[in-house]
Amino acid sequence: MRTALLLFAFGLLLRILFWVATPDRGAAWSFAFQGDAPVWQDLAQKLATGRPDELLALPLRPPGMLWLVAALWDGTGSGIVVRLCFAVLGALVAPLVFGLLRPHLPAPIATGSALLCAASSNLIVLGSGPHVELPYLVLVLASFHDQERLRAGRGLWTSARWGALHALATLLRAEHVLTFGLLWLLVLWQRKARRWPIP
Repeated sequence: MRTALLLFAFGLLLRILFWVATPDRGAAWSFAFQGDAPVWQDLAQKLATGRPDELLALPLRPPGMLWLVAALWDGTGSGIVVRLCFAVLGALVAPLVFGLLRPHLPAPIATGSALLCAASSNLIVLGSGPHVELPYLVLVLASFHDQERLRAGRGLWTSARWGALHALATLLRAEHVLTFGLLWLLVLWQRKARRWPIP
């Protein structure tokens, strides 16, 4: 737990330092990676002001990211809250990776891999603004923790949390339904293999 907290703090520190060191610190996202951030800003602003938009009426994108951005920001102003929240989400990646690797690898290797995730320039830039890939990555990594528990045959609460994490991930990326189906089949296969081991 201590290592995971230190990894989180290190990752958050790097992201905040990147944020304040760049000239775009007042913007809602870093100019290093724009992605769909302007789209989310525009939609959040229209949702906050009640202005109609075909992108709000038509199901062209899963609604999860719009709901998340709209809950944090109305699309006007500096967007500091949005950047801070996404910096925190980005800092969660390293401890989640550490937690997945530690049961299978020695501590130095798991820690080193997680440190690489914390200091990855691509992940730092991804966490510099409202980019759907980041909350999706955090949800998938969190669901992998429950995947291990389900394989071991843990209870109803684990199954419910695992399902909820995948449902939230599907609200961010519609194609995650296919990933969920494959992971569900994998759990069934692993539990069956555990019940009837090959001699």
